[in-house]
Amino acid sequence: MLPTCHISNCSFQDLINQHSITSTISPEELLKIRTDLRDSNAGRSSSSRSKSRRSESRDKEKEKDREHRDEKRDDESGSKSPKEEDAKTPVATNSEPLGEESETGAVASQVELSDSSNITEEEETAIKDKIISIRRKLHKSTVAAVTARWTFEEGIKRPYFHVKPLERCQLKNWKDYLDFEIEKGDRTRILVLFERCLIACALYDEFWLKMIRYLETQLDQPGIAAITSDVYRRACEIHHPDKPSLQLMWAAFEECQSNFDRAATVLENLEKKCPNLLQVAYRRINVERRRGDMSRCRELYEHYINSAKNKTIAGSLAIKYARFLNKICEDLDGGLRVLRQALDKDPANTRVALQMIDLVLQRPKVDEDEVVLIMDKFMARENMDPEQKVLFAQRKVEFLEDFGSTAKGLQDAQRALQIALSKANEAKKKRESSPSRKSSSSSKDATISNAAITSAYNNGTTAAASNYNYNSANSAYYGQQNSGAYTAQQSYDGYYNHWQYGSNYSNYGQWSGYGNYY
Repeated sequence: MLPTCHISNCSFQDLINQHSITSTISPEELLKIRTDLRDSNAGRSSSSRSKSRRSESRDKEKEKDREHRDEKRDDESGSKSPKEEDAKTPVATNSEPLGEESETGAVASQVELSDSSNITEEEETAIKDKIISIRRKLHKSTVAAVTARWTFEEGIKRPYFHVKPLERCQLKNWKDYLDFEIEKGDRTRILVLFERCLIACALYDEFWLKMIRYLETQLDQPGIAAITSDVYRRACEIHHPDKPSLQLMWAAFEECQSNFDRAATVLENLEKKCPNLLQVAYRRINVERRRGDMSRCRELYEHYINSAKNKTIAGSLAIKYARFLNKICEDLDGGLRVLRQALDKDPANTRVALQMIDLVLQRPKVDEDEVVLIMDKFMARENMDPEQKVLFAQRKVEFLEDFGSTAKGLQDAQRALQIALSKANEAKKKRESSPSRKSSSSSKDATISNAAITSAYNNGTTAAASNYNYNSANSAYYGQQNSGAYTAQQSYDGYYNHWQYGSNYSNYGQWSGYGNYY
């Protein structure tokens, strides 16, 4: 075979004409060209034979008409002699041997075509013309492909890797080039171009993500899953080991391919590189849950709760652990035990106390003493905020109204609510009359913003903080707490009248949303 080189059509034609056929093309291509030429010649000969047959049939018809007229004139019979009939019979008996001979002839002709020593000069000229025609079409398509990509290739100024950042025009050129190839749809070209791009742009994670997104659209093709896994490995282990988002995507991909062990290993390595990320902790727990290893889930929950950096994070993990035990493991008492331990460590955690109440109310038969005990224990804390005490006292009144067994317990709860309201009013008046009201108000705003940030951190990410607020939709208590019901501009008298608690407790039971717990 001749080496491939960039030549014009004329020089290539001269090259073909000056060399033998066997030195310019492979034997397989020679056999294919000879077969095509033979078929085309056979087609032309068959068409010429068909024309001659049509002319012969017309002559025979004329001759028959002439004979028919002669027979009428002579008044003779039109029957044929027995000798003529016997002469026609051998044609039918020889039909089968002809078929066998045609098959044998086809095999023999195939062998003859593969032999290049029996090529005539006329056939050699036809083969060379055919080669030049095929190469000319290939040359035209190659020129068109090069022309379409030449602008992008000229825009590549640094095809090698370097730690210095690339210019914006270079990044845009690579993006446009990749989009162009993806639009063309040639997978081999696309993958080759991605590999070229990732040499120069290895430190830009957007190009890794672009290749991963393309490969995910081709996962139905054989071998693409292994290529995608290798791309994730190179991106996460070599070039971007400090990108948690890429590592999480890799773990999710391996889990989708049912490689649970690989996904767990990826998350474990990520936790070593980026410790104290709650999102990684939640993902590790849920990977084990999805593959059915509940004992491993329990171990991970207990490990993260015991190693939490602050009480707020430990409380959030305890709430999740309690729900896991209740809903997945069907162990409600185990969930309550986890919440009690969390409340013992952090007695001021309102979310844990409310989750305990919610969990107890999910029993088939509500235990009045158990619920009241949780509320009284939480309200009996020292230095409890008066506002929170009002909310818990109000919740207790509502619960006893719906589930209480005696009127005395309800009346005691109503008196406790009145006392909590009066104390809250007194505390508010003291704050309003203090000279440092403005400074306290600004510090309170800062505290609220810090609490919001902490809540978002507890749930792994800022954007998903609202999704993890399990309590916002369950009762009006959460809505009042989160929206700042006790602001400096709102009086306790207005709040008291809002819930329509008169001096005689008329129109009681307007605390909406509590019933969502049942």
